Amino acid sequence: MKIRRVVLFIFVFSNVSFSQIDTTNWYPLQIGNMWQFCYGIYPVYYFYKEVIGDTIMPNKKTYAIITDGENIRYERNHNNEFVYSYNKSDSSEYILYDFISSDGTFWERPYEDLFWGLQVTKIEFNDYSMKNTAYKYYDWVRIDSSNNGVDTIWNAMIDVYPTRIAQG
Repeated sequence: MKIRRVVLFIFVFSNVSFSQIDTTNWYPLQIGNMWQFCYGIYPVYYFYKEVIGDTIMPNKKTYAIITDGENIRYERNHNNEFVYSYNKSDSSEYILYDFISSDGTFWERPYEDLFWGLQVTKIEFNDYSMKNTAYKYYDWVRIDSSNNGVDTIWNAMIDVYPTRIAQG
């Protein structure tokens, strides 16, 4: 009977411990989460985004308050499928990241001349976690119809690197 309790305790404890970590989440927006980005080769420039709070906006949806040290943005993760960005000028929102569409999917961004989309999903070795990790690469897209037919051009902005988001 004592062994049964110990085995049951270990089983319950191991399930509770590991259930706290969701490694399937692409873009967690809990207060205190921070992302660091870098671009350039020499010199390398760094910037960050940090979740500093949350708020309910006029459209009655809850958004994370995100700062890069100078600007404030409002974003929300909907069911780990889409990340929406809130536009204060007209109380609308647009898709920032789409985690469920297939590679090569792009969409219009309001107030921009280019499209934005999911270029490719890759599995790569992560030096920090020491394991293979899924990454989604988001980039600008331009539709060029000036030549023979329509051409989709990924990485349409010179010297702008794709945004790479790691799962987990």
